[in-house]
Amino acid sequence: MTSDSPLGIAVPDVLRASLLDDIYLRSANDARPVQRIGVLLDSEQPAALFAAVLDHISRSNHSRIEAVVVNGLPARPSPHRPGAGKLRKLITTLRDKKLRHGLAWTVYSRYDERLAPQAVDLLRPVDCSSLLTHAVRIVAAPDVKGFVHRFDTAVVQQLSDLDLDVILRFGFNIIRGGILKCARYGIWSFHHGDNEFYRGGPPHFWEIHEGNPCSGAILQVLNEELDNGLVLDRIVSSTQPGISVGQNRLAPYVTSAHMVIRALHALHEQGWEAIVGRAPEPVPYRGKRKLYRTPGNREMAAFVLGKLARSARLRAGNLVPKRTHWRIGFRPAHGQGEIPASVQGIRWLESPRGFFHADPFILRHGGRSWVFVEEFDYARQRGHIACAELNGAGLAAPFQPVIEEPWHLSYPFVFEHDTGIYMIPEAAESGKVTLYRAEDFPFRWVRERELFPHGLLDVTMHRRDGLCWFFGALVDPPAASDRLCLFSSDGLFEPWKWHPANPISADVRRARPAGRIFNLGGTWIRPAQDCAERYGHAIRFLRIDELSTASYRESEIAVLRPPEGVLGVHTFDSDGCFEVMDQVQAERCSRVG
Repeated sequence: MTSDSPLGIAVPDVLRASLLDDIYLRSANDARPVQRIGVLLDSEQPAALFAAVLDHISRSNHSRIEAVVVNGLPARPSPHRPGAGKLRKLITTLRDKKLRHGLAWTVYSRYDERLAPQAVDLLRPVDCSSLLTHAVRIVAAPDVKGFVHRFDTAVVQQLSDLDLDVILRFGFNIIRGGILKCARYGIWSFHHGDNEFYRGGPPHFWEIHEGNPCSGAILQVLNEELDNGLVLDRIVSSTQPGISVGQNRLAPYVTSAHMVIRALHALHEQGWEAIVGRAPEPVPYRGKRKLYRTPGNREMAAFVLGKLARSARLRAGNLVPKRTHWRIGFRPAHGQGEIPASVQGIRWLESPRGFFHADPFILRHGGRSWVFVEEFDYARQRGHIACAELNGAGLAAPFQPVIEEPWHLSYPFVFEHDTGIYMIPEAAESGKVTLYRAEDFPFRWVRERELFPHGLLDVTMHRRDGLCWFFGALVDPPAASDRLCLFSSDGLFEPWKWHPANPISADVRRARPAGRIFNLGGTWIRPAQDCAERYGHAIRFLRIDELSTASYRESEIAVLRPPEGVLGVHTFDSDGCFEVMDQVQAERCSRVG
C-alpha cells in the first residue's frame, strides 16, 4: 500500500511514522541557517526507501536539497536480444560464465519477491522530480574501474562551489577521490548490513546463510575504505527465520529510513561535535569473509537444501500442536550487590488452563509482597493485568484481574510515588501511555491521566536527580525494529521531554526494557530484553554510566540466559524480599489450553 506524502510523493505506507516525523522534521535552532544538501542519484526515480528520505528533507524546516547529481553513464546493455523468449534467454545465460554463475541467485530472487512483497515495494522506483525542481542539476559520467567510480575535477569543483553541508549517496557505485571532500560534513551513505561483520552484499542474505541472529544497517560518512567510514547511526534487528532474504530486509530497511533525517536534525540543533560524540566506537572487522559477494550456484544449493532440511525437522517436531507458554516464578531475594546469574532456585508457578502469566512486577506494601502480571487469555488473544499476594509458600490466593481494557495490557510497572501507588501498564495498542492510580490497593485501579500521546512498549520509570525518567520502546513505523527512547519530566504529572540522544538504543539485543531499574553498589542497572534469537530470549543487565538531560551512556555488565530446554526469560524484578522472573517454553496445546 502507498499513499501520497503532503508533497505528493508516493511513499509506501510501511515507511510512514507519526512520532518520528513530528520530532525530526522540525528544528528548534532558529539561529542556524538551513542546511544545504546534495544528492547522488542514478535517476530521478530512486527506490522508495530513498524517496522517503528526500520527502523527509523537503518537508523539514532545517534542510533543503540544493543539488542533484544524476548518473550519466550509459545503461548496461542487456545480454539478451530484444524480444527473446524464455528458452533463448536461458540458453544465453548458460553460455555466459558470469550469468551462469549467478543463475541460482537470480531464480531465488524472483521467487523471493513473492514471499516479501513489502520489501519489494521499498525498492520500487518513485518519481521524485517534483522535489528536485529548484536544485542545481548535474549530469556526471564518472570514470569506472571495476566497481569504483571517480568523478572528474570539473564535477568536484562544481559541487565544492555550491557550499554543501552534506551529500547523500543514493546512486552510483563505490565512490573514491576528491568528491568525498566536496561537502562540509562529507558524503553520507547507507550500508544495509552490520559493517562489523558484513562488507559487500547482497544485503541481509549472508546473515541468514550463516545463521547470524542479528541483521544490521548503518549510516556512514564515506571514506576511501569500503564500508569503514565514520558511523553516524547503527541499528541491529533480529534476523528472520526461514529462507526469505526479503522478509529479513524489511525491518532493517524500514528502521533505517529515518536515519538521515534524524542525523540532519541533530546536526542542525546540536552541531557536528554532538553527532561525532555519540558515534559508535569503531571496532576491527570480524566478518568471516574479507568481502561478501553474490552467492554462486553451489552456495545457493547448499543454502536452499539446508533450509529445506531444517524446515522438515521443525515440521516433524511439531506433529503435536504446541504453543509458546509463559509462566512466572519466584525465589528469596539475593539482596544488594548481586545480579541474577541464573534461574537456579526459582519456584515456577502454574497458571490456570487457558491462560499464561508473564511480565511479573512485585511491590512490598504494608509488610506484604504483591505480584502483578500480564494474564493472557488464549481464547480472547488479549492480556489484562492480574494481582496476587506472594509469600514464602507461594501465592496466598489465585491471581485476580485488576485492570481490564478493550486493548491488550501487559508489563504492569507498579511503583509508589509520594503518598500514592501507581502503575504504567504497556498499552501500545491503545496508541498512548496511560497512568493508573490504586484507588484501593491492590485490587481497584482507576485511570489517572494520559502521560504520552503515542504508544510505547514496556515503559519503565526511574527517579533520579529530581526528575522522572521514562524509558520505552518505540515501534514507529510498525514494521520497524524496537528503538529505546528516553524522556524526562519535572514530575510524574508533568509533560515529557524528548531526550536529544534518542533513540538511546536501536539494538534488538538491548532496546526493550525487561524490568525495574535497580541499584547495585551505588550504580544503577537497567535490565533489557535480548530479542535477537527470538522474542524475550534473554536479559542483559546494563550499567547506566551517564544520565542527564543532554546525554545518556550505558554499558553491559551481565547476561541472564535461559537454561537448556527453555526458550527465553524476559522480565526481572525484586522487592527486597523476593525476586520474580518469567520464562517461556513450548508446551502442548492440550496441556495449557
